[in-house]
Amino acid sequence: MKVLLFGKSNSIWVKTVIEHTLLKYGDEVTILSNCEDEYNPYSDFYRHNNISIYPYRKMNGKFGTLLSGFTNLDVIKKKYDLFCVHYVNNRALCVFLAARLFSRRSCLFFWGSDLFRDEKSYILRSLSYKLVDHIGISTKEMLDRFHCLYGHSYDKKIIRTHFGVNGIESIKSIKSDISAIRAKYNIDPNKIVISVGYSNIPEQQHISVLKQILSLSSESREKIHLLFRMTYGKGTKEYISEVKHLIAQTGCSYSVFESFLSDDEIAELTKLTDVFIHAQITDARSASLREHLYANCLVINPSWINYADMSDKVFYLTFDSFENLRDIIDDNLVRKENSKYLDRLLLNTQAVSEFCLWENLAPTWREAYS
Repeated sequence: MKVLLFGKSNSIWVKTVIEHTLLKYGDEVTILSNCEDEYNPYSDFYRHNNISIYPYRKMNGKFGTLLSGFTNLDVIKKKYDLFCVHYVNNRALCVFLAARLFSRRSCLFFWGSDLFRDEKSYILRSLSYKLVDHIGISTKEMLDRFHCLYGHSYDKKIIRTHFGVNGIESIKSIKSDISAIRAKYNIDPNKIVISVGYSNIPEQQHISVLKQILSLSSESREKIHLLFRMTYGKGTKEYISEVKHLIAQTGCSYSVFESFLSDDEIAELTKLTDVFIHAQITDARSASLREHLYANCLVINPSWINYADMSDKVFYLTFDSFENLRDIIDDNLVRKENSKYLDRLLLNTQAVSEFCLWENLAPTWREAYS
């Protein structure tokens, strides 16, 4: 099958969707890449797999957006079996309307914010949804949002396409035990490792979490090793510096990672974590949270982020306010193997495997393509 995909070629999600749902089935893939950043960390992967990448040529202004499909006709008109859009915005839909003329089948895959920050273009969108073969939506929250905006007219076209969690494969492949991994990162074997967030953006609310840790007794804080992954995101130097300053004031031992971490290193840090605090403002699909669940960490998640598709399948604790978070931390200052919730933490591994491993999810994607 010849496939043309419109999306950001430097996105890990685009790369892994191609890897697990197209290449493994022998499909020939071309990308019309809508990247603002010229750097592509997956260039070698695309080159090795003979994937052609063409830069999207854009025109400025609303009129330019409407013509954007036709400015890229030299790529679009090559007649593909399947045309896919990853991240559905007005620009992508204008490309879709042109590509639909030259492709046998088509799919639109929503990612989350493209629904929750829906652009006002009802005519363009309703026309596109009428013409497309399938619409991929992952979470229940996204499906509810789609129904709120467009009703149930397109329900027969909707397929629940879930993204796999790539880091789980790396965690599965770790052979070293936790004590050896702790030694590698110079972490006291007796400390309780608490990881806070997974990027350097202020929306992770590191400072609010740290203020609650600061309010713990000195005896409690001495038991803790704090782990902060600040390797990616658009957090400013000033914000990162403020977070680091507050970390140093806690009296806890700590590790702050600001340089690139490999997949294996991220997996090791996840595996050695006892408690993972997720305090982000909004989040449609946290791969990091799922990786920590898989690694039997005690996950603490805010009540304002509800994972309806997995809340009845996995176990985690929930906090309603940051004051409430303080009490939960203080009540769970033990290594995860000594947690009072250990039996439930162990069950998370199998549960997460069922709805996060690509091998279990790929058949639904193939259904969307067919």
